[in-house]
This record gives sequence, C-alpha cells and structure tokens, in this order.
Amino acid sequence: MERMLYLVAPTNDQCQWDENGPIIRDLFVWAADASEAVKLWREFNDMDGHTVLGLSEKIRVFEVPIMPAGASSAAVGWSDVHSFGATISERSEL
Repeated sequence: MERMLYLVAPTNDQCQWDENGPIIRDLFVWAADASEAVKLWREFNDMDGHTVLGLSEKIRVFEVPIMPAGASSAAVGWSDVHSFGATISERSEL
C-alpha cells in the first residue's frame, strides 16, 4: 500500500479557542489515505472519546504531492493538491 503525505487542518470554527484565538491543530501525517490520516491526527492530539471532530464530523485533509529526489525546486499550487473532507471511516473529495 502506497503512503502519501497529508496535511490535516481543521477550520478555525472547528478548533477550540483560548484568549489568543483558535488553537491550531494542523498536522502533517504520513498515511495510506485521508481517513487513516484523520485517525493518526486524532491519536496524535489524544482525542479518543473527547470530541466528534474527525470521528463523525468531517475535517479538511490535503494530499501533499511528493516530488522525486532529483526534481528541481518548484512551488506547488493549490490546484495541484487533492482536498478531502474526511472522518476516520469515510472521505469525499472537496
């Protein structure tokens, strides 16, 4: 099974807030698919049983393109990034 690099990034309105604003929980995850990325994100943030975010409520997951080691430097536009709304058990392309 081939793995990809994903950026799991809930929107600000899905994050908890403190006196400084939203508590950002963005995380890069190496996973087989967007749903596994959400599962690993939840485990990293120790959210088991504490929130429905990513369990039943979908969050944003971005599939980050990986360039071969010999590739020249380049910017990656958002049009080249696959975006998903995902939970630990389902995903749909945004």
